[in-house]
Amino acid sequence: MKKAISNQLSVISRRGIPLLAGLVAGLLTAERAYGLATSGVLLTNTVMFTFSTASNPAVPYILGTYLATGEVLVQNPLIVPIKTATPTLQAAGSEITFRVCVQNASATASAFNVMVNDRLPDNMEWAGVVTTYWNNSVPAGVWTETYSSVFPGPYAAGAPGAGQDAPYYMRWNLGWLGPMRSGCVEFRARIL
Repeated sequence: MKKAISNQLSVISRRGIPLLAGLVAGLLTAERAYGLATSGVLLTNTVMFTFSTASNPAVPYILGTYLATGEVLVQNPLIVPIKTATPTLQAAGSEITFRVCVQNASATASAFNVMVNDRLPDNMEWAGVVTTYWNNSVPAGVWTETYSSVFPGPYAAGAPGAGQDAPYYMRWNLGWLGPMRSGCVEFRARIL
């Protein structure tokens, strides 16, 4: 059974190049296809209506045909992860401080439920002290930390105890990260 397409779909990028992926997917599948629209894409929805002055619908006298459009410019958050280690050269038995940051590079869109997963490297043990901070010292949300010895979980609340060997997974959930904001977490690990 073929499915009729009742709405006109027009998606235009900033450069004016038509993006037909949604239309092609709709034609090739029996069900609806969904995809995340890229930031900067202009979505246009067009409606057409006609009317006549004749009271008999069979009379072909049409007074007018009109089109109206509604446009939406898509703006998505752009999350950029950054990870550093300090110092970058260290001997066995010494501690390293890892910093994991996430930055929302979008000027207009907030990100929600940002999940940061980090695995403690092999030949290291957890040395504790988790510190969270924000750019410009202004909090932009709340970090919720959890940990597990296996990636799929389950995850326990808080940070692991000192001395926990790898493999170990830390997960931080940031409920909200506003436009042009960034947040970081730091923790220490000891080289075995």
